[in-house]
Amino acid sequence: MIRIFTFFFLCVFQFVFSQTGYITSPQVISNAGGHFAQDNYNVSFTIGEIAIESYINPSIILTQGFHQENYQVINLDEPALHYDISVFPNPTQNQLNISFDIPKNTATIIVTDILGGIVYSKPDILTDEDLIIELESFSQGVYWLEIILNKSERIIYQIQKIN
Repeated sequence: MIRIFTFFFLCVFQFVFSQTGYITSPQVISNAGGHFAQDNYNVSFTIGEIAIESYINPSIILTQGFHQENYQVINLDEPALHYDISVFPNPTQNQLNISFDIPKNTATIIVTDILGGIVYSKPDILTDEDLIIELESFSQGVYWLEIILNKSERIIYQIQKIN
């Protein structure tokens, strides 16, 4: 019985410890990047991964990810708005004038304070006429004027109320 147990123990021991060269740590698989292995050190990286500092030694700095320090914006496409809206005067003391050059349309006007609270709202106004917003009761500060056209297109202006 002892021989069978010893034989079984040696077989299991051989099977468990025979794969010492096998790497069980997780690796990153991506379409861009790479993997390097030397001695007992393995490094995997992907392009675009967030770089997080993880180990600092006076002679070695290891980080996760790939550093993309140099980048340049080539082109920025903004949707072309076909609306002619004038908001004046800005900064203002008492009144804010909104002049539309959009015939036969409706808009919703919302004025919010710097914290996002709605301080003025007027839905479904006709864009054939100019609009005057009275700001006498508003505190001095920065406000956001949001004009919603066709219930989907938003145009936002920063308004400054002065005393």
